Amino acid sequence: MDFLNTRADDAIRRELKGIRDSYHHYWDILAELLQNSRDSITRRRNNGYAGPSFVNIVFSKEENSIKVLDNGTGLSPALVERILAPGGSDKDAQQNEVGEKGVGLTFALFSSNNFFIQSRTTSTPEFAGIVENAKGWLNAEGTHAATRPEYQAVSVTESIGNNYSFENQAYDTSSYCLMVLKGLAPRSNEINIFDLTLPQLVFLLQTKTACGVTTCLHDESTSPEFTVYLEYNVSSSDPPIKIAFPSLYPLPHEMLAPGSVLTLDAALNVFARRGTDEARHRFFWDKVIWAHKEYNQDGWLVKVYGIMLPGNNAFEAISRNPLQLLGESEVFDQDSALFRSTINIATKGMPTGIDISAPTSGHQYPAYYKRCYFVAESDQLPFDMGRKSINHHYRRRFERAVSRLFADLAILARFQQGDARIKPRPSEDTRAAREAQERREWEEALALPDLRFPAISYLKQPGAQEAAVAAVFHELIGAKILTRYQTITTGYSARYDVRALYALGHGEEPLRLVIEFKYKLEKLIDDLREDSKHLMSIHLLVAWDANELKLAEAGFSLDDNCAVGSGSLEGATHLLVIPIEGIEPIPVMLIRQFIDRHNSNAAAAPC
Repeated sequence: MDFLNTRADDAIRRELKGIRDSYHHYWDILAELLQNSRDSITRRRNNGYAGPSFVNIVFSKEENSIKVLDNGTGLSPALVERILAPGGSDKDAQQNEVGEKGVGLTFALFSSNNFFIQSRTTSTPEFAGIVENAKGWLNAEGTHAATRPEYQAVSVTESIGNNYSFENQAYDTSSYCLMVLKGLAPRSNEINIFDLTLPQLVFLLQTKTACGVTTCLHDESTSPEFTVYLEYNVSSSDPPIKIAFPSLYPLPHEMLAPGSVLTLDAALNVFARRGTDEARHRFFWDKVIWAHKEYNQDGWLVKVYGIMLPGNNAFEAISRNPLQLLGESEVFDQDSALFRSTINIATKGMPTGIDISAPTSGHQYPAYYKRCYFVAESDQLPFDMGRKSINHHYRRRFERAVSRLFADLAILARFQQGDARIKPRPSEDTRAAREAQERREWEEALALPDLRFPAISYLKQPGAQEAAVAAVFHELIGAKILTRYQTITTGYSARYDVRALYALGHGEEPLRLVIEFKYKLEKLIDDLREDSKHLMSIHLLVAWDANELKLAEAGFSLDDNCAVGSGSLEGATHLLVIPIEGIEPIPVMLIRQFIDRHNSNAAAAPC
């Protein structure tokens, strides 16, 4: 079948090269194949199929080949000629489909010398076909340089039944589409997609292709539209690596320790409460700020997700760990890194693979854009225009919407680490300024809630300060409310906060204890993720309070010490049950509850 019709070779080559040259990302072939899969799955769902749905990607470094299988609507043999021709498409203009002009499959086909398709719909039989030497013919010179490629129907040698399974999950494949492209090679001066490591490939799939549906950036309860099954083949002598992940865009703020991440609204509330630049700097020094907002921008609804990292080197640090996008000795390149400061463009829930640079003017601190990562999305963006760039007017809409969110982030940026403008208060402050500052700090301190525990001298509740928790604990020892502890050493520069002796019965050798203080008990989770604390070394945890939900999300449980009914350390109110085999529960003293029990004459001693 001559799917190129009767046009002259030179004319059709010019058109095809124009299509090819409108793409310039090394991942564009993957993006086009997966966009087709996602649109096909969407169309089948809109036709009444309830799911589940899948996309299977087989990636072979040895063969330079990509295989994509999905259980969308599939294709009929009559559609093949139409979709392979330049500008051809099976799109039916449904609003939530991404593709519009239908040049993507043509681009993929003419990037390969061996194209295979196999498919079935619910109303047409299974079929298969091939196109050979498409790339060779396109690159040939002269009128008699090569034979024009044609589509040839071939026998189905490996039929796909109506049911298909991955990892014990069954899927309905009464309709499906399989495409295989072999002999793919990068153009000159282009990154070879087959040189990517597995973490790089997964991150690329989730952030540059339809495998990363962006709806979750604005609604974290979003369910994945399909499951992605990736088979990663390095060579025929090594077994393939198989992994599965949901079709959701990775949430950058979830890559980091929870204690260091704040929403923009929460951060601005803290900013307002902390009335001095020094107090703000201390708080925001290592904080990550994120937000998602919607803006009506020049007639478009633009959704913007943004995250601001503390310091200009944060993208490199995260690229190394946890993302593992960089090798140990590999240099971070801001221009080509997969995770870097940029504005990513999305439409209809899908990354386009297009990113744009941040505006260089219009803000007091444009350099702070270097700390920010944005995803800007509008369903009104016309797509399938080639992946090199977007229309200037469309770009300006996205830039303006992003700049509105950036204006709020920039309020906080100068209080993060690495900013040269943050310095200690100058010694030449006037006496009046120093006295005003002193009054403000006294007002903040006196506004803290009362501890309401007259047995000790500490008057106020700990104001989110770990040091205050330690102070209250030691005052309980000084007031003889806790009688068994003798502190040996304290120090926040050490790995653990306190080493103490714990008295047992008469004549018995005292226990040697390591005690760790936290304002909120769940902050311990961050230490464990950073590998700065070892649970087996800690004998007592002392905190002001605990968020049991956050502990439970990390697999921990907090059991009431009295309900458990086992002996524990003096003052302990709970036991922290560790989700690691072989590690015993750790006694916990929540000072708020200890004081409440003591004030109500409840047993404060071990149960």
